[in-house]
Amino acid sequence: MRSHRFNLHIRHGSHHLRVEGSVSPGRPQRGPTYSCGGEPAEPPEFEYYKMFLLRGKRERLLDDPDCKLINEIEDQIFDELSESDRCAQENRYNEDDHDR
Repeated sequence: MRSHRFNLHIRHGSHHLRVEGSVSPGRPQRGPTYSCGGEPAEPPEFEYYKMFLLRGKRERLLDDPDCKLINEIEDQIFDELSESDRCAQENRYNEDDHDR
């Protein structure tokens, strides 16, 4: 499954954070083929490597961020991925219209 590394700046409440990690968008179930009986769907996966609290030009590594914060960041990343996938599909659809 493909994986994308990211370096994301986000605002959480009154704090500014920088998050380094990777995300895999998942894959839908694939049906059977001549050589394979099919493969199950793979859910999206998020893995963060480091999280920093930003204060001006200084950064402080957050040693143990809470699960709620990590889940909120995960939701934001998946929302952005689904939005970029939607835009890519719209662009492909519009390009097909121009080819006719």
